[in-house]
Amino acid sequence: MYFITNTILDIGFNFFLLNYLLPNNGILDFKISPFLSLPITITHAVVIYGYQMWQDGVPLDAKNRVASSMQPAVAKPLFNQQEDEKED
Repeated sequence: MYFITNTILDIGFNFFLLNYLLPNNGILDFKISPFLSLPITITHAVVIYGYQMWQDGVPLDAKNRVASSMQPAVAKPLFNQQEDEKED
């Protein structure tokens, strides 16, 4: 889903913004065809997405899978709550 959304936005960016809107307003005259800039922007998005997945640790090994299934300390009951339950 991410790739489809990104491709649609890249098409709008390359064909509308870079090719029509910016040159007509005198802001930027982009000298490359939108058909050539589209693969560049898609490749750039794939590289950034791969880097993000690598930094987030998506390709986990077995050691990290066990550690990621453990609950954080915030999810554990507080000491006072344990005493109250024993008294009841």
